[in-house]
Amino acid sequence: IQPGQLAVARSFREFVQRSAQLQLPNAPTGFTFDGNLYGETSVYRSGELRALYTGATDSLTASGSWTNRTFLRSGGRDRTFIGQVDYTRRLRPDLTLSLGTHYAHTYESLLYGASKTHGFSGRLAYRINPRTEFDTRFDRTKSRQLFPGGERIAENAVSIGFRRSF
Repeated sequence: IQPGQLAVARSFREFVQRSAQLQLPNAPTGFTFDGNLYGETSVYRSGELRALYTGATDSLTASGSWTNRTFLRSGGRDRTFIGQVDYTRRLRPDLTLSLGTHYAHTYESLLYGASKTHGFSGRLAYRINPRTEFDTRFDRTKSRQLFPGGERIAENAVSIGFRRSF
């Protein structure tokens, strides 16, 4: 039983612990909170399954998480499933290709209603030298709300990055 603020704090603590325990190539690179945020205490049940394969030039990660919250004051529920697959291949010592896909389904939610989201991403990173990297990325996501009058949203994003470490 916990309020939403504790759920976020627990998720961040787990991210930090995984980053400290895993070798650098397998460690998570960013913190995200999966699920909807509410200002209400709930009975919180969740599960997560993660599989990782790492070879000489390839790596594959598949993960799935499920949350089910029953709110104590309002009596409503929030149920969500999130799945993700990421593949990375080192094409050359200085060139890496990453591809990913994700799916999320909110079955019921007090505030947001039922919805589905899916998408994919691609990233090409070129290491110019040990301290300089150039990358380009494309992301596409489609969402739709599963109730009468619900919205459909499609997003495309292209980004180009240049990173220099000192």
